[in-house]
Amino acid sequence: MDANNGWVTGQSLLRTRDGGASWQKIQNAATNDVQFFDANNGYITTYDGKVYRTSDGGVTLQPLNDIAAHAIFFLNPNQEWLTGSYQFKPLNGGASFTAIGGGLNRSTMPSSLPIHCMDG
Repeated sequence: MDANNGWVTGQSLLRTRDGGASWQKIQNAATNDVQFFDANNGYITTYDGKVYRTSDGGVTLQPLNDIAAHAIFFLNPNQEWLTGSYQFKPLNGGASFTAIGGGLNRSTMPSSLPIHCMDG
């Protein structure tokens, strides 16, 4: 991203705009993962698997009601992947997502699963 903007997840969502010198609480929800591709646009997941899109740095959240995920990874602004009970890949630059694979068995997997991808 850049040296000034950053977010921290946990019992709430915190944001810095000054390289970590100060932090502002911008959401009270318990957040699990956050990924931004610029200072305003990104995705946030909560502990209960809800996924939100934001276009103002996380101040307001637009729910993506058709999917549940715990982790997010961006290859680039048009290729983000979400994982949870199923893995999702983006369509239309992240305007919608489609489930891929057979899903993960929650009874044998932890509730929060990281995902990391390589382009190429």
